[in-house]
Amino acid sequence: TPVDQVVATLHSTTLWTAPETLSRREAFVFARTIRRAERYADAVVVNNHIVAEALDEHTTLGGRVHLIPAAPTRTLTARGPVAQRAAEYGLPERFLLTFASEPTANLELLLAAYDRAGRPEPLIVVGAQNQGEAPLSGLLAAHGLHAPEVQVLGVVGDEMLAVALTRATALLDLGTSDMVGLSLLDAMAARTPVITSADRVQTELTGGAGLAVPLNSSSAVDRLRQSIVEVTSEAKVRNRLKQEGGDWVRQFSWQQSARQIWALHADL
Repeated sequence: TPVDQVVATLHSTTLWTAPETLSRREAFVFARTIRRAERYADAVVVNNHIVAEALDEHTTLGGRVHLIPAAPTRTLTARGPVAQRAAEYGLPERFLLTFASEPTANLELLLAAYDRAGRPEPLIVVGAQNQGEAPLSGLLAAHGLHAPEVQVLGVVGDEMLAVALTRATALLDLGTSDMVGLSLLDAMAARTPVITSADRVQTELTGGAGLAVPLNSSSAVDRLRQSIVEVTSEAKVRNRLKQEGGDWVRQFSWQQSARQIWALHADL
């Protein structure tokens, strides 16, 4: 019966791909959760092939793993007089957008590349940093970056975030191997170009419809600098990314994902 069904959702492979980033307690809870899923779950839902492959390699879940993709948050695509609302929020006419929740290593890379690119447009940073990361204020000071070149807005509401995502010249979201990728999907749905990592997770999420930077390369800062210069100075590049991103993300919807979840329960 439906009440006997157990369906789990997993987005992270950190236990196997980067165990050194987990505390002892986090690793214990992660491993215990996986063991419980192996024992009790009728199905495990993942949103990309990388997680599915990790579960296939490291667990006994086998055919119980089901891939159901995430989708854009349609309420984060601003409509109407967006330029006027952006001005009311105090946003610059042109700007780059990124998130304070990026890991310290990503922020270091991003700020260095932004500086080397000549700081072509203001950089807007939204959201809160994750616990344990180096303070953003110190990272900015180390690169000689201050307002108004870099504006740290902190946590903002959904309406302002939607306006920012829609008005930004590009979203710089390097992310991690555990990212669900909603911010990338939301930006592409808003027809905003994205600059992200060339890792497999981000490549699958964007379908290649973005500027991808290999973060582990010795030339990562220069490659990211080049991407920033391209997207801020070349209208053809921006227009291509807008079109490709919009076309790619159109295939995903939460209604479709919900139908797949419903069908999964019906089949159990």
